[in-house]
Amino acid sequence: MLYSFVFVGDRERKDVLKNLTSKINLSSSAYQVLFLTNKKQKNENLSDQFRHTNFKTIVFKENSTNEQMFETLIKSKENLGTIIYFKETAKSINFLDVNRMIEQNQHGAKIVVSKQNKNQNFFNKIFSSVKSFFAKICLGLKLYPGEADIILIDTILVTTLSEMNGKTALLTKINGWAGVEPKVVTIDEQENIKNKNSKKVFTPCYVWGGLFVGMVIGIILLVVLKANMPFLGWFAYVITQLAILGIFVYSLTKAMFKYKYGNLVYTPETEIVEIIDNLDE
Repeated sequence: MLYSFVFVGDRERKDVLKNLTSKINLSSSAYQVLFLTNKKQKNENLSDQFRHTNFKTIVFKENSTNEQMFETLIKSKENLGTIIYFKETAKSINFLDVNRMIEQNQHGAKIVVSKQNKNQNFFNKIFSSVKSFFAKICLGLKLYPGEADIILIDTILVTTLSEMNGKTALLTKINGWAGVEPKVVTIDEQENIKNKNSKKVFTPCYVWGGLFVGMVIGIILLVVLKANMPFLGWFAYVITQLAILGIFVYSLTKAMFKYKYGNLVYTPETEIVEIIDNLDE
């Protein structure tokens, strides 16, 4: 069985290779290391230091996103086997814990995700719990308390993904697959990465929330002023208020998910500019 360790984001290749080769419980012939980047790499002569390690740096077009690079890799003719995908948020990697993910896979798990605890405060943890609850109720998606920064995808699913245009990036965001139960490995606490997504996605929530609060104030005033309103009027008022509450909860859940994970849209492929093999360095 072949494992492909796939890294995106700015990486010190020498440090990654040094830690990986010394701590991963696999023979050097059982894995390969792939660095995906949209920047030209300098020659570091790493092949002399890691003679028995199969590693490549795949350079994409300059404006390629991480999702596009990963999507294109899946569609390439590379023999990938089982992928262990290290997202850009996986800054500090404990490869001893990655071994636990591999063990889960070897015992039959098709997807294994790591939760890197971000050392959240009490209020952030409460917010995350509420967000996960409403995401499950309103969107039918299971979110994990911590962001999945490392994802193992079994070779069977990699083959399936290669036939699904633009869908690969979705799996790396929602960390779930219909009919396949993900296994979760909790690893060391990591630095909390600042979210780059715009907070403008919450604007509809403010509107619906304001309407709901306004109607609550309105009903309080009607009660205090002892307004003479027929039963059907009260009934319609309450039903409208509950409908606005429902829309507010839905829009809030959707906005929180979008703020956290971005738009789950079709991800086009990009273009590979150069493949730098360790034997060519």
